[in-house]
Amino acid sequence: MPISTMVVVVIALGLSVVQGVRYVLGRRWPFGSYIGIMWAFFVAFATAELWSFRAGNWVFGFISFLALREYFSMVEIRLQDRPAILAAYASIPFMFHFVTVGWYGMFIISIPVYSFLAIPLLITLGGREKEGTVFSIGAIDFGLFLSDVLLHLDGSNADSERGSV
Repeated sequence: MPISTMVVVVIALGLSVVQGVRYVLGRRWPFGSYIGIMWAFFVAFATAELWSFRAGNWVFGFISFLALREYFSMVEIRLQDRPAILAAYASIPFMFHFVTVGWYGMFIISIPVYSFLAIPLLITLGGREKEGTVFSIGAIDFGLFLSDVLLHLDGSNADSERGSV
């Protein structure tokens, strides 16, 4: 059995033990809400390790979509900001495609440069009210940066898999 498979099995067993402890202790365990997140990241890493980097990367893209959706559900965004929210959701596949094909430089600059310019433009074009515009721009940009860039900075660079650094 290869070492990578053994590591995946050990992590799965560890998560299963933690899940069992949470089940026994019930609501008294303080980290109960994080078990699902740990399983999601485990599935992404196991997919990347056991099958392919591309499949694991798209699992991370799906997790990024879920994280952005959860973030937008907690932030109070105006109804007129829907085009900017749609642009934020639509940028996720592009970001993870850039990492999959190894265009890491474009991945790094696309959100801080292109998305941070496009989202305020969409908010400005779509809005009739001035109140809350700056908050909406900041909230959508921060959520996009948090869910796409910071979630994917896990140490798995597409160039390192191909042997060039």
